[in-house]
Amino acid sequence: MKKNIFFVIIILFFNRVVVAQKYTDVGRLWTLQECIEYALTHNTQINKTLNNAQQSKAVYDQSIATFLPSLNGSANQSFNYGRSLNTVTNQFEEVSSQTNNFSLNSAFILFDGLQNQLRAQQSRLAFKASIQDVEQSKNEMTLSLITAYLQFVLNKELLHNTELQLLSTEEQLTRTEKLVEAGTLARVSYLEIKAQKASEELNKVNTQNQLDLAKLRIIQLMQLPYDSVFNVATPQIEELQLVQLVSHPSEIYNIAAASQPSIKSAEWRWQSAKFGERSSLGSFAPRISLFGRLGTNYFTPIQTGLFTDNFFRTQIDNNLSRQIGIDIQILLFNGWQTRTNWQQAVVYRKNAELAVVEAKTTLRQTIEQAYVDAKAAGKKYHASKERIEALKEVFRVAEQKFELGALTALDFTIAKNNLAKAESDFTNSKYEYLFRTKILDFYQNKPIAF
Repeated sequence: MKKNIFFVIIILFFNRVVVAQKYTDVGRLWTLQECIEYALTHNTQINKTLNNAQQSKAVYDQSIATFLPSLNGSANQSFNYGRSLNTVTNQFEEVSSQTNNFSLNSAFILFDGLQNQLRAQQSRLAFKASIQDVEQSKNEMTLSLITAYLQFVLNKELLHNTELQLLSTEEQLTRTEKLVEAGTLARVSYLEIKAQKASEELNKVNTQNQLDLAKLRIIQLMQLPYDSVFNVATPQIEELQLVQLVSHPSEIYNIAAASQPSIKSAEWRWQSAKFGERSSLGSFAPRISLFGRLGTNYFTPIQTGLFTDNFFRTQIDNNLSRQIGIDIQILLFNGWQTRTNWQQAVVYRKNAELAVVEAKTTLRQTIEQAYVDAKAAGKKYHASKERIEALKEVFRVAEQKFELGALTALDFTIAKNNLAKAESDFTNSKYEYLFRTKILDFYQNKPIAF
């Protein structure tokens, strides 16, 4: 498991470089999948969670290393003036001297209330939770980009509809002008159609602004600098088939709860907190260690700035000492620090348990809301489709009556605006239904494709 997780981190790191080289073309069309891939490797929030995962791995590796014995070496040199112990003669002398001390110390924990074992398990589970945090960040970024992408496609289709309406009005304005010149219609009809054209031109500008904002949202999610030539490849979504939703949102929840990283992360942290609580209890137990020491020293008097002829190696060998033993430390009182640490670990474990409940509740409520929204969007899409078909016929009749002079320009404009509003509502309902169903697909681990 450890090797697999490490391999995943290495792959994610090198994938940043590969993806960065892949998307450097200027003026290209970005697909939704390409936008998602780029954002997943360049977004700073995702990279921060990846760095946190690497930090958790370092903590886990260190917890494994605590099972190894410690080994420390030391060396010092001192100059003594006045009365001091001559380690050669083992007598105190009134002489200036130089002393060198060398030691090598090692210790191995035999028992510490199983703290090392429990901390290793705690850090291992915390590391697994941090990996799920990375996946959760990716999921959030994916959903954000899907939302922004569909908003872009929606605004693009609305702009196309607006352009068609404006083109139709311009053609109608030309015909009306001819009818006015022929005396079939009053000039006020021409002015009203001209006012309608100006209104639709303003509507086109507003829709174009919304499209630009939607494109900016995608660029910002990808954390690219703004570029007016940036463009997104949009699929042709003509007509949607109403799908049969699952009988109850609980079925979707059961699938999502077993796979969503937000749930896994909360559960791993809860398990980690339980090991942390048990580890803090181990602090009350005695600590038993096996230790060993190897030491020696060198002593020489200083006479007129020169060292005596005492052999360095001889003293080092003669003064060599070896020590091995068992150290037992029993906690008697440390200002309630150990007790406080245990109480804090208990609270942390309880909060981690509540976090699992909260994560599951949030997921369940999100899925229930998405399910209800999808059903409502499906009904709205079906009703909008029927409405637009009826208003198309109403407009066709109104257009014929207007050209024959049997309908005022005001009534004709009302019929045209009703159709335009119906087309806009139909387009909105289509993409809303598409988005709601894709959200449900996402929680069921189905691929997101258009």
